[in-house]
Amino acid sequence: MGKQIIKQPDSRFCIFSTNTDDLILCNLNRDEVIEYFSDYPAESQDRLKELELVEAGQPAYYQFTMSFVEAVEHRNMVHHNKFYEGHSHVEPEELKQIIEDQLALLNIKFEDTLFFDED
Repeated sequence: MGKQIIKQPDSRFCIFSTNTDDLILCNLNRDEVIEYFSDYPAESQDRLKELELVEAGQPAYYQFTMSFVEAVEHRNMVHHNKFYEGHSHVEPEELKQIIEDQLALLNIKFEDTLFFDED
């Protein structure tokens, strides 16, 4: 599968890589998602259909569809709650702040997405 388009709580979009198990782009509008996938012409029509499903709140990836919170929980579990250079197109501290801001819109604390205490 490679990448999932995920709707953020503020209605913008992020892209989750199933290869790196991390959010690789965040705070995208519809046009930015389309532009990102235009670099992959073989996929662009399928990605447009996926974007339309995600916008409508429908599962675009069958049983593998993740919500924003599920994507954050998954990345935290895989990466042991750490933010690493190179997993994302977003700087580690910026990514952490984006995640915290989006979770706050859902009244969820970042700590609630962790699977164990941070050191």
